[in-house]
Amino acid sequence: MSKPFYFADIEDGLTKLVVPDNVLELLENELLPRLEPIEPEAYWKKYALGMLQHAPKGYILYDDSVIWVQDDGDLRVVEFRAKGIRAFAIKSPIHSENNDADDSYYDLVYMPWDWLLEEDGKGEMCSKSERKSIRNAIGWTNELHEKLEKLLPMSETRMPRNREG
Repeated sequence: MSKPFYFADIEDGLTKLVVPDNVLELLENELLPRLEPIEPEAYWKKYALGMLQHAPKGYILYDDSVIWVQDDGDLRVVEFRAKGIRAFAIKSPIHSENNDADDSYYDLVYMPWDWLLEEDGKGEMCSKSERKSIRNAIGWTNELHEKLEKLLPMSETRMPRNREG
């Protein structure tokens, strides 16, 4: 498996930006161990609406999963795998009163955000096997999102503050 990378779906196809070592260390040592399984309905109510918000976010291919990160004052981390969804949210260290976050938290969400806004996600194209890994991790979510939208339309949902601490 290649080194984890952010990815973007641009007009030309899927492109990638390598996740820096400091962010990879943060993911592996602090964020991924906190992930808890979550039911689709809870994901929809607590996390999915955030995808529509204009807030720093990014998608990372990590092994056989796609990690979605977003920071709008809460740091949301959602892992999509062929086997299901895991997630958690905390008050963002970037936006804390002391701003005691190290650069890794900032890089986690702002690196892909800046890449998309300033460079339009342009970069190295994902390989065929990388595209397949992304599809395997999230291909099933389109159908899930359609089903959940029928049950609870996003237009009737508000983004909750759903964090620890």
